[in-house]
Amino acid sequence: MKRIITLMTVMACFIGIASAQDIVYLNNGSIIKGELTEIILNEKVSIKTQDGSLFVFSASEVKSVGKDQDYISTRATETRYIAPTGYRGFVDITAFSLSAQKALSFKVSTTHGYQFNQYAFLGGGVGLDLSYSANNAFSIPVFAEYRGNAGKGSVQFTYGARLGMEYGTYYETIYDEVAITVTDVFTAGLGVYSGLRIGMRIAYSPHFAFNISSMTTLTLGAFSDFATGLSIGFEF
Repeated sequence: MKRIITLMTVMACFIGIASAQDIVYLNNGSIIKGELTEIILNEKVSIKTQDGSLFVFSASEVKSVGKDQDYISTRATETRYIAPTGYRGFVDITAFSLSAQKALSFKVSTTHGYQFNQYAFLGGGVGLDLSYSANNAFSIPVFAEYRGNAGKGSVQFTYGARLGMEYGTYYETIYDEVAITVTDVFTAGLGVYSGLRIGMRIAYSPHFAFNISSMTTLTLGAFSDFATGLSIGFEF
């Protein structure tokens, strides 16, 4: 049974790679190359060689099934660092973001969605922007995000865009010269939020990578601001 599980696992990994030869490894040490024609769980494996001969082996005779190793090695190198299709999550942190109002802020956000292929991720996210200085106390953007990557190596070019809404609070100090008084006025409101990123993706595996990007955001509405900073994050 263990051998059959191994057999089926290996086969599942290579379904759809038709350009490489199939290989049947037998318990007696023999190796048969050709095209698999039939696999019946716990019963038999059939393979047709290039000269047209058909070999049928019982499950107990088969050690494992694979593909031509030179092809697999090349294929594995090409896809080792590419983000796989399916669910994907991101966390991004910008320790120092400088705005047009000369304010420094700390930004953190998380995005979750679906990776369609190497070039297209689409999801939704939420963030928190805390001001170190000036009047903007904090803001919370909620957005849709597109991301893409270019390249197949461990270091890739990455890019993306965000669009959504942002809720923020704003403190304004008003000085009355006549009454010689200082009043702090608190306001809150919504704005249209957008962002662009350009940077590099450093992949350690298809499922895990670090991102270093230049992140620029623009908010228009109850309070308007333009900010840019270096974003560091990871994806999983």
